[in-house]
Order: sequence, then C-alpha cells, then structure tokens
Amino acid sequence: MIAPNPPKSGMSLKKKLAYLFGGLLVFLLLAAILLPKDISTTVSREITAAPQYVYNLINNQQNVMSWSSWAIEDKEMKLVYDKPNSGVGSGYSWTSPSSGDGSIVYTALVPNQKLEAELTMGGDKNHYTISLEKVNDQKTRVSWTFNSHMSFPVNLMGPVLKYIVNKHNLQSIENMEQEIGRRVKGRYNGYDVKEGTQNPRHFVAARNTVSFEQLSQFYSQNLGAIYQKLQEEGLSSVGAPCALFYDYDEKNARTDMAVAVPVLAPITLSQLTAISLPVQNAVYIDYYGDPSKTAAAHYALDDYLKDRQYTQSVPVVEEYITDPLKEKDQSKWLTKIYYYTAEKK
Repeated sequence: MIAPNPPKSGMSLKKKLAYLFGGLLVFLLLAAILLPKDISTTVSREITAAPQYVYNLINNQQNVMSWSSWAIEDKEMKLVYDKPNSGVGSGYSWTSPSSGDGSIVYTALVPNQKLEAELTMGGDKNHYTISLEKVNDQKTRVSWTFNSHMSFPVNLMGPVLKYIVNKHNLQSIENMEQEIGRRVKGRYNGYDVKEGTQNPRHFVAARNTVSFEQLSQFYSQNLGAIYQKLQEEGLSSVGAPCALFYDYDEKNARTDMAVAVPVLAPITLSQLTAISLPVQNAVYIDYYGDPSKTAAAHYALDDYLKDRQYTQSVPVVEEYITDPLKEKDQSKWLTKIYYYTAEKK
C-alpha cells in the first residue's frame, strides 16, 4: 500500500502579513512618485463685508485671535508679536505643544485687494495669498490660496494636507465675516467705539519728545508742576488731566506728547504751553483699567477709522477721569480715549 502524500501546509499568517504590508508599501511608493510635490489649493467664499473691512482686519496682526481658526481652536497656542503690527514685514510667531512652533510674515500687500504671506513651520517655508474681490458695496469674495512643497515620499500626505488646510481656511473666512459684523456695529477688540462732536478745549501743558521708558515719569512730574503753577497764579482747572499725543514712533520708541490740564480759556504761563483744540468730530472709547495698557483700545480706534475711511487729526487725547487717590480699584479707573476725525478720504 502506498502512503498518501501529506497535505501541503498553508502559508503562515506571518508571511501573509509580510506580503500584504510589502504590497501596500510598494503601492504607497508608486503613489508618492505619481503625486505632485508642489501642493496648491484654493478655497473661496462670498461674505457680507466691504473689502476694506476684510483687509483692515487681517492686515493688523493683533486681530488674529478674532478670526484665525488655528489660533482660536488651539487653546495651548501662545502668540508672540515680535514684528511690526501691520504692513509688509509684519507678523508674529507662536509655540504650541499640539500645533508645533512657527511664524507668519506678510511679504506683499495691495490695499483692499491682496495679502501675501510666508508661513514657516518646522523649518519648512510655505506661502499663501488672500485675495479680495469686490462684488458690490456690501459683499466681497475672499479667496485663500495655499502653496507648499513636500519632498518625496512626504508628498503622499498632500491630499490630507489639502483637506485640513481648506477646512481651516474656510472656517477662518467665516470667522472674518462674524468679526466684521461686530465691527460694523462699532464693536472692536471688545470695546464699543462711539462717535460725537467735541466742544472747544483749552489746556495748559508741558510738551516734549519722550522715550517710552520715561513716559510715566514725564507725566507724573509735569502734572504736579502744572497744578502747582496754576495754584500760584490763582487759577483753577476745569476737568480731568489729559495726555495729548502728537506722534507715536514705535520704531524709535518715543513719542511727541503733552501733559495737559484743562482750563476755561487760553492761558499763557511761563515755561508752559497753551494748547487749544477747536470744535471737532471724534471717535472715542471708554476704557476701564490700567492706563498704561490701552494698546488694544488704540488699535480698535485706529481700525474703526480705517474701516470707515475717516482721516485723523492730532493730537490723540487720553483723558484720565478717575482720581487714583480716591478709587483704589484699578479695574474701575476710567480713561476716555479720543481720536479726532475729519471728512472721509
């Protein structure tokens, strides 16, 4: 009797898996060869906003937390404004455990039409362009184009990158529309901007160009001296003390300013300057808190003027309504900030 041949043993699971993964790897490598290394993707959306509102919002880097979906959704992201606030060369950097570290710099601008930027993450440089097309006086088509170079075989992730980028960019455009809706109503950076006509004002003042470091010292020393001079002359003030800013040079960290005490009529006193402001239209904010931390309120007023195409006249006025000797709670200190305006450009 001839013994039957033993059954052939099947392929082991380990070997099957090896072939499977090997085939998958070959497929992925072939796909990476065929896929482009240069990635470009664009999303567009029509929003209810005039072009200058969109441009002014995104041109000022300090506004990024109000519209960028990346910055809004990543609660661990820490922004550092280590560059100018707006214009070519402006930008910021960030650190984040989840999103990684990076920076953005604006490289080219066409007012109310286009912003181009360089985005750096992990040492890789990418570029994007935000284009604005006026549909009518109330609508703008916002188009966001993202460009990136991905080396082989990382370019295999190109379709995934496109999906993620497009999703965030569309959400950012939607955020822009929501923020602009608030701005149309006069709400900027959490402040309500108001308009009104200001009566003529007269001041006795000490004016000079002062470095940012010496600003507080210049104000306090001269304020006391002005009040003392008025007392010696038998004169009285008629309102809260003010600081008048004629120029604010961030590049050189200095300002042309005046410490000013309001009086009833023009007065000439030795070693002091008489300043009179005529009847003017103004936009203003009621700011509560530390008077040395009014930057966000100033940015709000500046954007308000730009959005409505108002021209501005100097000086900028900070009026310190609350007497800190009478009110110890700094959160209740009121500073009224005025930007004088003229006709539209």
